[in-house]
Amino acid sequence: MTKALNILRLHSIPRPLREGLGAGLRGLGAGLLFLLSLSAKSQEVCLPADSARVVEILEQAPADAGVTYFARQFIGVPYVGHTLEKSLDDEPLVINLRELDCTTYVETVAALWQANRDKRHATYGSYKRWLARYRYWNGQRDDYLSRHHYFSWWWHDNVRQGILSEVDLSASGAELTPMVVKLNYMSLHPELYQQLNAHREWLPRLQKMEQEYSGHDGLFLSKQELLRKGSKAFRGIIKDGDVIAIVTTKGGLDYSHLGFASWQGDGRLHLLNASSIHHKVVDEPKTLYKYLSEHKTSVGIRVFRLK
Repeated sequence: MTKALNILRLHSIPRPLREGLGAGLRGLGAGLLFLLSLSAKSQEVCLPADSARVVEILEQAPADAGVTYFARQFIGVPYVGHTLEKSLDDEPLVINLRELDCTTYVETVAALWQANRDKRHATYGSYKRWLARYRYWNGQRDDYLSRHHYFSWWWHDNVRQGILSEVDLSASGAELTPMVVKLNYMSLHPELYQQLNAHREWLPRLQKMEQEYSGHDGLFLSKQELLRKGSKAFRGIIKDGDVIAIVTTKGGLDYSHLGFASWQGDGRLHLLNASSIHHKVVDEPKTLYKYLSEHKTSVGIRVFRLK
């Protein structure tokens, strides 16, 4: 790793896909991280401890390690939101394995799993390339709007890249519900986002992107149907390590939380996730249905598989 060339003060800017949207900034310490490189497009924010941890995990992982192997490496890691927000103007690649939210947790695990699939090239550099592929449109990091700020953007682009697929939950015999997406939270509330507030000229482009991914958008499994069918109906369909996205009715948003499918000893489906409720990464002791039933705006799920 090259020596840090600059230091930036950390800005706390909310990202719409957050569990507990609008919650305050949590535990950011001194609020300083190293900014590596001077070029805007090659900036990388990473502490030596993070790059060392990436290498350590990849060196120790079995060649055939599954997604849940990597997901469980982070159990107990603190839940911290807004860790990607480092600059008003630039969009550095942020690598932080010490503090995770639901989205950065899924991206971190996905990049590690992909990097490890070919042990000959399981390197820190490979991890960074995979992280960028999952986080940015077409894997190309440019400006603030090159990042997948909504999960609808995330899954559509990664399916298009061929590194993600949707799991067909209708194979269980469950009746699925049509999903209608209306994305506009960010453009309606630019004052909540320091980048947008500082760059109002981005709003027309943002609104166009939001509109493009609004409307009818496939099917989801409602929590009522999950209860009716029971976990056993999905046992051979949803696999450990599949990405579970929770559909929300919160205005202007599409999904409220992400995690990994986890079949526990009770034979029921649970969520392995970076939890703002538990303030850390946990294998949720409550069943997925119980979790959904306790959140009024969480109306169901969609399931995706890393490829």
